Amino acid sequence: MQRENFLLVQALRGLAALWVVLFHLEKQQAIAGLTVHLPSWLTYSIFGYGSAGVAVFFVLSGFVIAHSLAGKDMTVRELGRFALRRSARLDPPYWASMALVVATGAALALAHHEPPQLPGAGQVAAHVLYVQEFLRIPELQVVYWTLTYEIQFYLVFAASALLDRRWQWGLYALALISAFAGREWGPHGLFVNLWHGFFLGVLAYRCGYLKEASWPLWVLAAVALLFRHPEAGVFAVPCAATAGLLFVAARAERLTTALSARPWQWLGAISYSLYLVHVPTLRLLTGAWQRVADRGPIADAIGGMLLLGACIAAAALFYLAFERPSHRLAKRLFRLRPGHEVSSGQHYSEGSVANAKT
Repeated sequence: MQRENFLLVQALRGLAALWVVLFHLEKQQAIAGLTVHLPSWLTYSIFGYGSAGVAVFFVLSGFVIAHSLAGKDMTVRELGRFALRRSARLDPPYWASMALVVATGAALALAHHEPPQLPGAGQVAAHVLYVQEFLRIPELQVVYWTLTYEIQFYLVFAASALLDRRWQWGLYALALISAFAGREWGPHGLFVNLWHGFFLGVLAYRCGYLKEASWPLWVLAAVALLFRHPEAGVFAVPCAATAGLLFVAARAERLTTALSARPWQWLGAISYSLYLVHVPTLRLLTGAWQRVADRGPIADAIGGMLLLGACIAAAALFYLAFERPSHRLAKRLFRLRPGHEVSSGQHYSEGSVANAKT
C-alpha cells in the first residue's frame, strides 16, 4: 500500500480535539458569563455538543487503521509488532499525562489546604493496561475512557486480519448490532458497545478510498441514525457525518489536499497531546483567572480565549517533550516494510485517540 499524507484526516483530528477542549471549557463554568448571553443553539453547537469530537476520533481511527493494514499479510508476529508499535507511540505520552494529572490534583489539594488524594497501585495498573473502564475503576482523568476503547478497536481489527476476508462480514454484522442495540448492550467498557463508530471509518476507507461498493457504509450509517438511542445522538450523528465526509473526500481525491494549510496541520499534529493535557491545564488555570478577573461576557470571552490558548501552548510543549520522541522511538524500533507505512500528516500515522469522556 502506497504511503499517503491524509492531510484532511490530520486537520479533522485537530478540530475534533479543539471541540472537546471547548466542551470542557464550558463544563468548567469558565465562560458562563459569556454563554448566558449567546443563543442556546450556538452555545450548544460550539460548546455543549463538543463531546461529539470523541465520535469523530473513532471514525478517523477506523479509516487510518484500515489503510495501514490494507494489503498487508498479517501473521501472529506482525500482529505483535503492530501492538508493540502502537504501545511505543501511545504509551509514553499517556503515562506522562497520568503523572501530570496526579501532580495537578496534588497541587490543587495543597493550595486548598487539603491532603492530596494519590491513586492506589491497582488504579494505576488498571490505567497502564487500559482496563480501568472495563473494571469500573475510577478514571484518573475524565478523558481516559476513550483510550480503553481505542486500544480494543486496534487490536480486534488487526487480529481479524489473521482470518479469511469473509470473517470481515462478521465484524460488519457486529457493527450493525452495535448501532442498533445502544451504548451498553455489551459489558461495560467492552469495544462492542461503540464498534459501529470505528467500523464506519473502516467502511469509509474501503468504500471511498478503495472504491468498493458503497452500500455497506450507507446501510450502517442509516442503522446508526435511525435506531440511535436518545443518549447516543451525540455519537451516532457525528460518526455518520464524519464517515460520509471521508467517503466524499476520498472519491473526490481530496484527502491529501483539503485543509492542508499549516495551522490546521499543526493543530492536528498536537491533537493527541491537546487531548491528554487540556483538562489538567483548565483545572489549574480556570480558578486562577476567575480570582483576578470579574465575571461577565467580556471578561469571560477574554478568559476563554486565554484558557484555550494556554491549553494549546501546553499541548505543544507536551508534544515536543513526550509525544514526538515516542514517535521517533517507534519508528526506530519497529520500522514497517517498504510499501506498508501510512501517514495522516506530520505524525500519528495509524489512528487517533481520542481520543474525552464527556
